[in-house]
Amino acid sequence: MVKIGYTMMTEQAGPRELVDHVVGAERAGFDFSVTSDHYFPWLESQGHSSYAWSVLGAAAQATERIPLMTYVTCPTTRYHPAVVAQKAATLQLLSEGR
Repeated sequence: MVKIGYTMMTEQAGPRELVDHVVGAERAGFDFSVTSDHYFPWLESQGHSSYAWSVLGAAAQATERIPLMTYVTCPTTRYHPAVVAQKAATLQLLSEGR
């Protein structure tokens, strides 16, 4: 079965706008939402690159059914595997299993 997702692009919108977008995506019937987990650029002319996991936590509180995830979160060079596990477990609790 085909599933259609919505991407919260942290490089193209600020964190509040991204949460508003995912609320709209849920209302529109999207099957899931992902976000890019990049920390650059942080230049006004190029976008915001807000912290993906904070945006996901806020999105979990603002939505009810849409599953939330990152495209890629590197558990080897950027983040320690235990930190990635903590992020994922926290989001699991905030989103009530989504």
